[in-house]
Amino acid sequence: MTSLRERMTSFVDSQKRKYPDLAERYAELRSLEERKLWHELTQKLRAFVKDKACDRGKNLIELYENFVKYFSHRMNQLHFVEIVIASARQYYIRTSNKDVEKAIILLEDISGCDISVEKQSEDDDGAKKSATKEKKKVAGDVEKKEEEEAAPSPEERKRELKMQKRRKLGESAFVIVQSHVAWLRLTQNKADQCLALFSKTKPILDAIDCAPPVAHRAYFSVAAEYYYEKGPADEYYRNRLQYVVYTPVEELTEDLRVNYAQHLCLAALVSDKIYNFGEVVALPIFQSLKQNKNLSWLSGLLECFNHGDIERFNNIFADCQEQIQNMPSLRTNVNKLKQKITIICLIELIFQRPASQRNIRFVEIAKATQLKLDQVEWVLMRAMSLGLVRGSIDEVTQTVSISYIQPRVLDKPQLKGLRARLDEWRASVETAASFMEENTAELFE
Repeated sequence: MTSLRERMTSFVDSQKRKYPDLAERYAELRSLEERKLWHELTQKLRAFVKDKACDRGKNLIELYENFVKYFSHRMNQLHFVEIVIASARQYYIRTSNKDVEKAIILLEDISGCDISVEKQSEDDDGAKKSATKEKKKVAGDVEKKEEEEAAPSPEERKRELKMQKRRKLGESAFVIVQSHVAWLRLTQNKADQCLALFSKTKPILDAIDCAPPVAHRAYFSVAAEYYYEKGPADEYYRNRLQYVVYTPVEELTEDLRVNYAQHLCLAALVSDKIYNFGEVVALPIFQSLKQNKNLSWLSGLLECFNHGDIERFNNIFADCQEQIQNMPSLRTNVNKLKQKITIICLIELIFQRPASQRNIRFVEIAKATQLKLDQVEWVLMRAMSLGLVRGSIDEVTQTVSISYIQPRVLDKPQLKGLRARLDEWRASVETAASFMEENTAELFE
């Protein structure tokens, strides 16, 4: 009977013969394993599975099954799951998702993660039966109870095995694997299972102290993909925004940068709940959208909303009708966009005023928002109902007194304006202090 080391050597030799152009790389992997240089071996394996030149049929799966899994406990588990996930792609990447289930089973085998709603339901039923069984044991004699407890049920053994795999992998790596399984369910058009799986993953992620960015990326990626297909727009926006924040921009191709920026802009524009656009404008990927000759108008449209610039909004809508008509999400929400830019224009008008000058006449609001005077009150009530501003409306004097405006992310021009107002406030305070000192000198003696 051949030893494990002999089998591993035999496998590597067979791969070298099968793929002569990769023989040197296979030999290097084997050499590192023999010398027990686990970190160096892990880095080489990560590079190997990511290199498209090394992707041949099912060779990466075979590499895992016959080589990697025998020393997986020696590896950084985050890198290990990265290698396995990259290898598992060979099950479905060229077969139109026909073999996705094989990839899911492989991921379950290394992690003990849940792989479907039905499977979890069966586990829950097993847990209930186990609890009922425990209650019945109480009525039996002590010896029989001890014997039954010493022999766990098949369901209990199965759950314990899954927990052992999970503990071995670590919570962060477990989150990555279960998130990827959720994404694979989405590719099978099993959206309900995808939602159930990534919803169960979120509490696990939140419970990890200082979870690595790669774990956050895995979760927010599948959540964004789900909400992109199923909606609503604001959920897609929040999850894709978090994904981009946790992902170094260098790791995204130019096409992905433009794609994510475009979808984030569209989601922010059509959502009923998003009135803060500074987060998107501040993203590095937004620059890729601005530099794209076919979509630069969309970045300009978002900047209009960020500044509440109705005049520029109208100009872009007039000049880019063809592009807007080609985007169903904009074409079907024209009235909503007009209402939204009006509300943001109101917010910008309030923001530009010092706190001491926020008693605003309806006439001023009507002029800034390009509305009729009798429509101003509706805009104010709408902004207040959304929690964007707080204040009181005086219908008799046709004024509104604003006491609160919702915080938002500011870009550089807005920050410069804020700085100028702070300088004015400081000068005002200094003037007041000087006046007090000059006119109440006896109080300072």
